[in-house]
Amino acid sequence: MVATFGAVAWVDRFGRRPLLMIGSVGMGVSLVVVGAMFERVGKLPGGTHSSTTTTAGTVTLVALITEAGTFWLFAGFCAVTFVFVSRFVPETKGKSLEEVQSMWGDPDAVTRAITSRR
Repeated sequence: MVATFGAVAWVDRFGRRPLLMIGSVGMGVSLVVVGAMFERVGKLPGGTHSSTTTTAGTVTLVALITEAGTFWLFAGFCAVTFVFVSRFVPETKGKSLEEVQSMWGDPDAVTRAITSRR
């Protein structure tokens, strides 16, 4: 939650696109590490099986691909997010709402905004 407030404060300073890309890398790396720990350990301290800490929606997923696989699946989603943001999300840093609206009305302007920050 603290990071969210920091991101809101810095979004106009650094831009939305870099924050999205950095955030997806950070989440992906964290999920890979947690997945590796679940692969290695398999149980939580005290002998409690890790599936008891999951929410009802992911219990079925855990049963299908294991606890570690669940974290790696979501790390893969982070990788897809990184690629999507780098290819399809234009930078809106320093633009007014009117400029952003006009950009979305012109496909060439969107393409220029996407490629200008690579």
